[in-house]
Amino acid sequence: MQRNKTKLEKLLSFNRYRKRKGASEHAPETEFVDFEKMKSKLIDGEEIEKYESEAFSDLDKHMDHLKLSFQGKPELLFYHAKLIVMIRREYKVKKHYKAFEELWNKEHEFLLSNLNLRWIISACDTFIDYSDDDALSGICLAIVMLVNTVNMYESERHFWDTDKLTNVNYKENKIPENALHLLLFDGLEGILPERGDTLRNMRWRMDSMGKKSKLGGSILSEVFYRLNNNYSVYSRFKPLHQKQRTQWWD
Repeated sequence: MQRNKTKLEKLLSFNRYRKRKGASEHAPETEFVDFEKMKSKLIDGEEIEKYESEAFSDLDKHMDHLKLSFQGKPELLFYHAKLIVMIRREYKVKKHYKAFEELWNKEHEFLLSNLNLRWIISACDTFIDYSDDDALSGICLAIVMLVNTVNMYESERHFWDTDKLTNVNYKENKIPENALHLLLFDGLEGILPERGDTLRNMRWRMDSMGKKSKLGGSILSEVFYRLNNNYSVYSRFKPLHQKQRTQWWD
């Protein structure tokens, strides 16, 4: 695996400075920001139902394309995205991270109600990289790992053409004969959808960990809710689970 660049290597990187070119023109105003006004004001244009992201080294092109994804949506969401872009491109990081942190502390309910998973995960990545709150950054890392794992196997289901399987295809008797469990690898036992307390116990630990950071707990709770209520293994396992006392969802 290629290692991450050292601070000195990043400092001497030409690409680092090229990606910042024009940042001053796109950097959002961070002083005296009226969040309420930005929540009610919508970005011009019709909302794009299926926006596909694309990365550009040229910041002008990147911001123009990015803005398309926020057409018809509250300006505050685009403000949030611009802060992340400035931080990622390492333009006045301290200033923009401070504004980013203030935005989440004051408007986390609005952000969690309106941001999609892509931007929630981008926010988590930002907290991981820059937050001094160990509990918050630790919870955010767990969120990113959880969502990326779901992303991997859902992508695998699509590319291997198994995404057409439904509950009708589920067979409990696929466990090997005379075995109590489905043994996967390295001592890992498979989860049986219809019974077992693994996911419920995980949920209890998630809720307990979430209390160590109010903001981190709020993000974790929202992300886990979405995984259980969108088409993923969590929502597919729910109707198969037979014991109420070991349910892991609300």
